[in-house]
Amino acid sequence: MRWGDVFLSAVAAVGWSLIVMAGVAGLGLHLLGADAAGGSLGPMTAAVVVLAVGGTVDPSGDVSVFGVAGAGAETSLDVMPLGVSLTGALVLAGVFLRSLRAGAGGGETAARVVAFTALLVATAGGLAWAGHDVVTLDGAALPRTPVKVEVPGIGDIGGLLPDRV
Repeated sequence: MRWGDVFLSAVAAVGWSLIVMAGVAGLGLHLLGADAAGGSLGPMTAAVVVLAVGGTVDPSGDVSVFGVAGAGAETSLDVMPLGVSLTGALVLAGVFLRSLRAGAGGGETAARVVAFTALLVATAGGLAWAGHDVVTLDGAALPRTPVKVEVPGIGDIGGLLPDRV
């Protein structure tokens, strides 16, 4: 077993998956207009990538725009951006499986899994640190959910969505 190859394949897989996840997250935030709403796109992108790998966001201040008031205003958001997660998982799996084509044995496969996992956890911690920022969103300027939301084949789901988010 060559440890250099194991480490380089882990760096390649985790690096490419995080680059793709950051690209999808940044594009999604830009298309939603989050960068124009008063936030910094870099830290918000890092925060979305951390959310995609299972992190949480802790809002503070006036969170009444989310329909939370009083003592319930101390909350956290557990959101999983599935598009970002899926693209990262597909790229990670593709590069990981490509590194196994050389016919690695059970010990080398286990070493590669441990290296991938350790590197992914370490980089997610780094992104959590990079995504720690203060973002102020003006609740009055956020777009409101329309009263009638028509989904083909299902019908109107407007009553199922909070009217203030």
